[in-house]
Amino acid sequence: MGKAFIINDKVKQAVGIITDLLVTPVEINIGHSDIKAIMGQQGPVLISTGSGTGKDRILKACHDVLANPWKETTIKAATKVLVNITGPSDLLLKEVNDGLDIIKEAVSPTAEVIFGVAHDRKLHNQARVVLLASQGTETGMYKKLLQ
Repeated sequence: MGKAFIINDKVKQAVGIITDLLVTPVEINIGHSDIKAIMGQQGPVLISTGSGTGKDRILKACHDVLANPWKETTIKAATKVLVNITGPSDLLLKEVNDGLDIIKEAVSPTAEVIFGVAHDRKLHNQARVVLLASQGTETGMYKKLLQ
């Protein structure tokens, strides 16, 4: 019974993340078609969040988002990746590009990477990163998880 509640919490968190991506005002937009491009593929989708504070807040958040709780998975096989970076109003485009470079190094060189950027005045010296990744099949990215 306890496992069902854990799964329910994960589903609830995933739905909240996707909803936030759609309704939060952003500087570089992620739209319904971007999310559909990831979620609409056949096979499972990895959803991960990360956060960072301080000088290298975006870099820390990107490393955190890649250190997902399902160690059995590898994002290297992902063919489509959606990344949303949220930071305070002083967030620089260079920070965003440096963070995206970390994500791009972790995935296949041929992966399509879609990104968005949002500002949140409540974050101050913090950053959040949301990542959705799909390979489009049930092998590769989730091979160990499905065995």
